[in-house]
Amino acid sequence: MYCAKSAIVPLALIMGLDFWFTLIGQPEYYWQGNYNMCMEMSPVGKALLRTGPAYFIVAYILYATCVCLLVGRLHKFLDTAIIMWVLLGHVWGSTTWLPLLLRRSLEVELSEESMWCFHMGYLGIIAMVWSVCFRIKKEKADPTEPFP
Repeated sequence: MYCAKSAIVPLALIMGLDFWFTLIGQPEYYWQGNYNMCMEMSPVGKALLRTGPAYFIVAYILYATCVCLLVGRLHKFLDTAIIMWVLLGHVWGSTTWLPLLLRRSLEVELSEESMWCFHMGYLGIIAMVWSVCFRIKKEKADPTEPFP
C-alpha cells in the first residue's frame, strides 16, 4: 500500500542536497561578509541568505522539518501533491547548482550535451533512491493488500 512516509527519506535527501549545494555554491565574497551578493533564485532563500548564513541554516532546518512532519498527515491527494511539489522544486533547484559546482570543485566545464547527460544521471540516481524507498515499504506491507 502507498504510504507518504515512504517519501520522507528521498524527500529529505533531495532537500538536504539542495541546501548543501546552495551553501557551497555561494561565492567567496559572500563568506567574507558581503551577504547582499548571495546567489539564489528562490526569493525566500535569497532573502534569508542576505541576512546571513546562520539565519538561512536555521530557517531551512525548520522548513525541512516541518515538510517532513507534514508528509503523511494530510489526506492522500494533498500529501502526494505536496510531496511532488516540494520534491520537484528541490530537484530542479539542486540541478541548477551542478554546472557551477563542477566548475569550482573539479575545474570541469562540460558542453551543453555533456551537462544534459550529467543532469540525466543525477535525476536517474534520485529516481532510483525514490524507487528503493517505495520498494522497501511495499515489501513490508501486508502481502494480501494490493499495491496501487
